[in-house]
Amino acid sequence: MLQQTLSEVDVNEVEYGFTSYQKANIELLQFFSLCYETLYGTRPKFITLDKYQTLAILDILSPILENWYRKYHKLLKPSNVHCAPLASCGDEGSPDWLYLISVNPKLEKDLTIGIERESLILDYYYTKLYLYSLALSGDTSVNSNLRNSKKGRNLRLDELSRYSRYVELAYKAAKEVLAVIQRVKKLKLLKYMPVRWVTRVIKSVSFIVKCYLTLTTEVQTNKNSGYVSRDRSESSSSA
Repeated sequence: MLQQTLSEVDVNEVEYGFTSYQKANIELLQFFSLCYETLYGTRPKFITLDKYQTLAILDILSPILENWYRKYHKLLKPSNVHCAPLASCGDEGSPDWLYLISVNPKLEKDLTIGIERESLILDYYYTKLYLYSLALSGDTSVNSNLRNSKKGRNLRLDELSRYSRYVELAYKAAKEVLAVIQRVKKLKLLKYMPVRWVTRVIKSVSFIVKCYLTLTTEVQTNKNSGYVSRDRSESSSSA
C-alpha cells in the first residue's frame, strides 16, 4: 500500500509546492519502496534469487538510482563542521542548539538546513547500501564459481567484474553512512536525528565486517588450495 501511494505522487506538481529537499526525499523513498516491494514485499517478484537473477536486478535498478544522483547530487553537499556554532565546544557543559536558537532565532534556519542536508545524504547512501549489498548476499567468489561449474553456467569474467563493482559501491556507501554520523556528532545534531539512524548504522557496520570476513575467508581458501596443490606435486615427484 505504501509503495502504491508513493508511486502516485508526482513531485513536480505545482500544487504540492515541494522544496528541492522534499522532492529528493520523496523520489528516494519511492525507489527504496520499489526495491523493498520487488525483493521482500507481500508479493515479491522474486522469492529466491540465484546469482544471475541478482545481477540482472542490480543492472535494472542501478540506473534508476544513478539517475536520481544526477538530478539531486548538488543537494548532497556535506556540512562544514568547522563553521558550526557548536563544533568547537566540548561535550560537557556546552550549550545545545535549542539554547542558541533562543538567543539567536536566525540559527533555526541553519539547524533546519543542516538536518535536511545530512538526513538526505545518509538516506541516499543507505539506499545504495540496501541495493548493492544484494551482490554479497550469495557466494559469487571465483572459488565458488569453480566449485559450482558442474551445476550450471559459470559467471563470466565481465559478470564477476560487475559483481565486484556493486560490492565496492555498497562498501563505500556503508563508509559514507558512518561518515555522516561522525559529521553530525561534531555538529552536535546527533540527538535530533530519527531513531532509524541506529538501525542504519548497525547495518552499515555489519556490511563492512562482512566484507572483511569474506575477503579473509577468500584469502585463507586460496592459501589452503595452494598448500594442497603443492603437497600433491611433491607426492607425485616422490612417486
